[in-house]
Parts: sequence; C-alpha cells; structure tokens
Amino acid sequence: MRSGWLRIVCIGLRRVWAHRLRSLAASLGILVGVAALAGLVSVHHGAAREASRIAERLGRPGFEVRSLPPAVPVDPAGGMSADRSGLTIRDARALEDVLPEAQAVGGMREVVVRETAPRVETPGSLFVVGAEPQWVDVTRLVVVEGRRLDARDEARAAAVCILGEDLRRRLFANAPAVGARIRLEQSWFTVVGVVQTFGERTGVARAPDPAARVPDVIVPLRTALSRLVLPGFEPELTEIRVAVPSTGVLEAHVKVGRRVLERLHAGAHDFEVLVPLQRLAAPRARRRAAERTLAAIAGLGFLLGGMNLVWALTVDVLERRSEIEGRLAGGESAAEVRRSFRVEAAAIAAFGGALGIPAGYAVAEWLTRTGGLQASLGVDAVVLGLVAAPLAGWLAGWFPTRRVPDPPDA
Repeated sequence: MRSGWLRIVCIGLRRVWAHRLRSLAASLGILVGVAALAGLVSVHHGAAREASRIAERLGRPGFEVRSLPPAVPVDPAGGMSADRSGLTIRDARALEDVLPEAQAVGGMREVVVRETAPRVETPGSLFVVGAEPQWVDVTRLVVVEGRRLDARDEARAAAVCILGEDLRRRLFANAPAVGARIRLEQSWFTVVGVVQTFGERTGVARAPDPAARVPDVIVPLRTALSRLVLPGFEPELTEIRVAVPSTGVLEAHVKVGRRVLERLHAGAHDFEVLVPLQRLAAPRARRRAAERTLAAIAGLGFLLGGMNLVWALTVDVLERRSEIEGRLAGGESAAEVRRSFRVEAAAIAAFGGALGIPAGYAVAEWLTRTGGLQASLGVDAVVLGLVAAPLAGWLAGWFPTRRVPDPPDA
C-alpha cells in the first residue's frame, strides 16, 4: 500500500515538472489566496496583540477627566474674576462620593520644572506630576525598584518621589537610585521608587499623547501644590482618573460623573471627559475593513485557483488519454490513476501555497508600514496556508479525474 502511494506521488510530481509553465499558471490563483489568507491571519493576531498592549497600558477600565483652558483668559488686573477654572481636588472627592462602585478616584497635576540637580540637559522637557496614590494605582505603573507612593506620603506632603527608568539612567547611570536625593526647583526629594517607562521593554516608541506617557518624576500631589506650583490661576488638577470594576458599568459611571461635574462647574465647559477604551475604536474599524478585504481576496484567489486547476487537469486528462489507457491495460486501477491526477493537482496548489507564504509576509509588512495596522506573520498563518493550498488542489482535482475511464473488461 505504501509503495503504491509512493509510486502515485512520484508520477504526479513528474507530470508537474514536465508541464512547469502550465503548473505555474494554474498555481497563481492559489498563490494569491494563500498570500491574502496569511495576511488575514497576521492582521488578526497583530491587532489582538496591539489591543492587549494598549489595554494593559491604559490600566483598569475607567475614564479620565482633563482640565481645559478657560475660554476667556483670566486677568485679575483687568477686573475679571480671579477664580480658578478647571478641575479641583473637590471635584475628585465629589466623584468618589457619587460613584461608590468606583475602585479608585485620583487626581494629578502636571508641573513645569526648569531647574534640577543632578542637572539634565533640558529640564523643561521633563514630564513631572504631583499625583494622589489612587491616580498612581489606576495608571498601573510597573515598579522596578523600591515602592510606590502611598497615603502616608500624601497625608504628610512628604518630600519623596518616584522616577521613570529613562530619567533614572540619565541621572544615576548604573548607581542605585532608591535613597538618593534630587532637587526640583528649590526643593529636595528622596527617591523611593523607579517605574518602568512606557515602551522601553516592549520596543514600542513612547506615545506622544501625554495621557499615555509615564511621568519622568512623580511626587505626592499635596507636595507638588505646596512646593512646586507657583500661585496663579491655572487649574488645581490637570486630570482625574476613575477606575471602575468592569466595562459593563463604564458608560453609566461616565454619565453620572459628567453630570455631577457639569453641575459643580455651572456649565463653564472647562473640562472634558475621555474614555481611553474608545481609543481602540478607530484601529478596530481599520482592522475589520482590512480583514473583510483580505477575506474577499483570499476567497476569490482560491476560487480562481481552483478553476484554473480544474481547467488544467481537464486538458491534461484529455491530452493523456492514450497514456491513461495504457496504464489501465498494464494493470493499474482507475482509482490509482485518478489519485495520481489528484496528487498532481495538490502538488501544483502546494507550490502556489509555498510561494504565497513570502507574499503573505510582504502583505503583512505593507499593512504595518502603510495601513496603520499591527500585522505579524506567525507560524499558524504559515501552517494554515500550507495545509489549505494542497487541500484546495486535491478538491479541485476531483471533478476532472472523473473523466478517467474504468479499465476495459477482460
């Protein structure tokens, strides 16, 4: 049985080699189908990994409230109101009161620092924030040295801070950072922890969106407001982050939170509510459009490839009529002859599939570079393409081989 199948496979492969150009032409449709199929799987898996990465970076399900600049600049010298606009600590506590199911509500204030010690080249570019411990928890910062800020630091307005890994290397190189002291403006702070900087371990460039960046320096909020923030009329808080138990209750919490803040701010329109998970909507829409397109191309490619194989094998059976009759007369069964043609069809399709794999890699690279999608060709895409191609060829060879006649009666 094994030797019979081996002989059938050898006959089929010899016929493919004897008609190389015809086999190549017949395999083009399969090539396109496999390339599109590999691209489809690559887009799906790449998008799933990207969505997982973004979701992990965004932290728990929740929403953000960010201060907006006032519509009319505040000018006390001109007789206008000197009241602060934007978010306040009172807003954060109000959200805690009206959102009992919220897991954490924390405020943050961005701080401009122009002088540091040890000195950095461009201190004004540092992303320095004063934050409540709840804000740090919601952000899901990964501590790689030391500890996080806690409620005791906030209550005492302690002169402590945590650094991002990038700034830690710039300031201390390979020396230990925890326990060291740095100066921001005229105040000295003790480093109690170091957090992972976004993208450094994943190979992803730092996000330009400030809401997605990891701060270079984090100090307790009360410390920042008392030591680093100059008296003025900027918002007391730059941002408030709210974490909720699940995405199922997110929309209700957003509506309640927005309504409460609008009442507190008397329609001043000095804040905006952002839902980080909505950032995934646009990439998801692009991914679905790309998947539908690639699925259509893959289906069309396999259909045309199958039709080409049917046509090529039908012509082959008609041209080799005398050879078929000789093989039948020599003792081969009609089933063996038909299987040899089907093996030939599967070999042609497998050849197209093998060429389709590097084409699929090119499709994945093109979509990554120009389509704004994260696509990567995995082993599963390669295996799927190499299995689907010969299977399509075997099925396509079923109809033409029905023309092989049964052997004549003795």
